Amino acid sequence: MIYHDTFNGKECLRIPLGFQEAKHIEDVVALTRDLIAETPPQCPEAKARTQRSSSILDDRLQLVLRLTPSQLQEHFPKHRLHPYVDLFIQCAAKEHLFDWMSISEALSQFERHKYAAARQRMIASLRAGARDAKFRSRVKAHQDKIRRNLSVIRRYTDAQFRHSRVLVIRVDCMFVEGFAPAHDWTSARSYREALIKFLNRDLPSVIQPTRRRVAKEKPEPLAGYIIGTEYGVETGWHFHVTLFLNGNSFQNDVGIAAAICLTWKNRITCCNGRYYNCNLAAKEGRYNAVGIGMIHRRDAAARAILDSRVTSYTVKGCYFAEAQTGTKDRLLNKGGWPKENDPKKGGRPETWTRAQYVPLTQVFSEKKRRFFQIRIPKEAAQPPVSY
Repeated sequence: MIYHDTFNGKECLRIPLGFQEAKHIEDVVALTRDLIAETPPQCPEAKARTQRSSSILDDRLQLVLRLTPSQLQEHFPKHRLHPYVDLFIQCAAKEHLFDWMSISEALSQFERHKYAAARQRMIASLRAGARDAKFRSRVKAHQDKIRRNLSVIRRYTDAQFRHSRVLVIRVDCMFVEGFAPAHDWTSARSYREALIKFLNRDLPSVIQPTRRRVAKEKPEPLAGYIIGTEYGVETGWHFHVTLFLNGNSFQNDVGIAAAICLTWKNRITCCNGRYYNCNLAAKEGRYNAVGIGMIHRRDAAARAILDSRVTSYTVKGCYFAEAQTGTKDRLLNKGGWPKENDPKKGGRPETWTRAQYVPLTQVFSEKKRRFFQIRIPKEAAQPPVSY
């Protein structure tokens, strides 16, 4: 995660040390996929071996070899990497390419030829390993799991818009540096359970409007929530929390997010926790595209950002490196499915012309236990907004 911080009165970006390594894994996965799909180069035999292998893919291969498996293990000690990364490391280590890369600048011409030949053999073994039936089934199982989680999250997010307006809250809950439970899953899980208990039981009464509290009305529960759990060497175990509230009943997204953050820091972790209020950052203009806050059912642009950058973020991080707890605990939690609106409730239904319809999403029917496709109106073209 990249955060905006203030240093000596100036705003700056705080990039964790493991961010570059995470980007490196993404590059390895993309390169392995391209190497498997690329057909073997048909080069004239008269050319030197180094000239035959000097392609764009070969240049990318030499770049990703700069990070050794020990360095990856150091930054991802509790993770299961993408199957493509495991295959890449296995084939590269077989040809000792990481050893060649450490002394590549001091190689002679003859040694450069040997290094190029080793890269060619590594690519051949990589393609042969990718054709193995067991490896292909492993890749398919990994991709199906991510695709299944992503599909559930998208349908769950779309089902929240049974309300005409939805208030989206996004916060990150972490532990302070040096706090032992940050790297102990058993303790971190208890803090996550306390956080979920607070969201379900106490938060509705905390954020209840004053007029409804005076009238002694029952607090309105949350429309839904999504909590994604991740692990980093620096931050330890941390939780990405996304809340959905009925926009017709709640409006102060920054205040509600602050109440969650302060409760996490002071009450749940006893001042051993820290947080990041994404709604406050969005209000201060730190994001180019905003998919949180108040979102109307017809706001197709905001809903697209919510789907691609907010809720899907809890699943996309597990695609390249998935944290392992050693137990059967789930790292993705969500609330119950929203109930279908009461058909007996009065009021004139929305009327849209056929020219305004565009198929976008689905809604969940609690009665029939299935999803139905709905159409929402087209949005007029809006100029880009700069924050």
